[in-house]
Amino acid sequence: MSWTAPDSGGSAITGYTVLIVQNDGSTYSEEVTNCGMGTNTATSCVIPVSALRSAPFSLDWGKSVYAKIIALNAYGGSAESVAGNGAVIIT
Repeated sequence: MSWTAPDSGGSAITGYTVLIVQNDGSTYSEEVTNCGMGTNTATSCVIPVSALRSAPFSLDWGKSVYAKIIALNAYGGSAESVAGNGAVIIT
């Protein structure tokens, strides 16, 4: 997944929090195993399908993968981004 860095608001971005929707379609959980971006300023990461199919996400085959990003800087975290959907879990 990839995203565009937001405006830093005057303080350099120091990392990101990546949130992925769970199978219920409304609860989001932080993806830390593959996208532990708390101190990483890269604007992309790779999440294997096996991770998306496992807890806490437990996405079924055919489900859309919705993600939100929170930018981090010296002042804390930004508001969550709008949920993006760029993938579907397929066999």
